[in-house]
Amino acid sequence: MTTIIPRTDVGLSPVVRNFNRITRRPLLRDFIPLIICHHTGVNVRYATRDTGKAVRSIDRWKSGEYNYVIDQLGQIVEFAGEYQGAHCKGYNDRSYGVLFLNGTQEPVTQPQIEAFHWLVGVLRWTQRVQNVPWIIGHGEVAATGCPGHVRFVMPVLKQAGV
Repeated sequence: MTTIIPRTDVGLSPVVRNFNRITRRPLLRDFIPLIICHHTGVNVRYATRDTGKAVRSIDRWKSGEYNYVIDQLGQIVEFAGEYQGAHCKGYNDRSYGVLFLNGTQEPVTQPQIEAFHWLVGVLRWTQRVQNVPWIIGHGEVAATGCPGHVRFVMPVLKQAGV
């Protein structure tokens, strides 16, 4: 059964704070039109790593950078959740950022694709995103190699918005 693992269950603070670690991030509005997909951009094998530990490590670099993280087993972890992330400059207040926990040499797994479809359904059901949100890779709105291997499954991921 797919669920969203609360950020506190992986050892993160219940409060989503800005990079200064003092002020809180604002909530995203309802009916967000955009979901941006990302990958880690590092040559690390996340398939053999503890997901909670990996999320805490990412949080040390950028607090609440993504809204959700999907590991290779299809587990979804709340990172910034319904609060504004910091995943794509100029789009953080109008998009959800989903990080696929894959190193640069690790392909996206079928459980990740299924979990992503489930997550999009939940976001639609709770009216956090529009009924048919745009689903794009980070590289489609910024000069970056991200989303790496995620780019190759973007047509499959976009089916979640249909």
